[in-house]
Amino acid sequence: MAALFFSCNPEEGPDKYDTILAQYEGDYQVESMEFTTQEGKTVVVDLNNDKMASNDLLSEIIVLHSGASRMGTKFIPSYGKMSGMLDVKIPVMDYYNTVYGYYDWSVSPSIHCFLDVSINEDGSLTSSTLDHLEWPDEERIGMKAFGGVSIKNAEPGRIDLSVERYMVYDYRTSKEMIGKVSVILSRYDAE
Repeated sequence: MAALFFSCNPEEGPDKYDTILAQYEGDYQVESMEFTTQEGKTVVVDLNNDKMASNDLLSEIIVLHSGASRMGTKFIPSYGKMSGMLDVKIPVMDYYNTVYGYYDWSVSPSIHCFLDVSINEDGSLTSSTLDHLEWPDEERIGMKAFGGVSIKNAEPGRIDLSVERYMVYDYRTSKEMIGKVSVILSRYDAE
């Protein structure tokens, strides 16, 4: 009798988790990318050499690449399996050494960070960590530095990510820095 009760209870089993997954399914855009030092100290940087610095990297990057916030992040549920996949596209400053020894850069919009997502018993989301990108050339120092991407927090319509290593070149101080970035993604209706 108890087995029959639990099998009919709508709060138990895959249906409950499918309902949670459905709340996250869809397309997301980057709302902000807050930069801090490795120690967690807020620091402002000037990525686009306009003499205005910010700790929101997205505000700096959008000047360099107008489509940076809508690069095609998507959450794809695996219904019935209490899991899913987050295909994240984070704009990455792709610094690299040139033949002459100077830094050159571009904003790379095509970086896919695939995170395996699962649901905890309390209904919260957790993910695998993308430690580093496998394919960057040795000269692409921005891409080689990038890594440690995982879900920090999630609620329906919003996913917060943590990026443990993100390289920037600050024109204000003429220095490269590797810090942490908190990325906020919000769901939108794709056109």
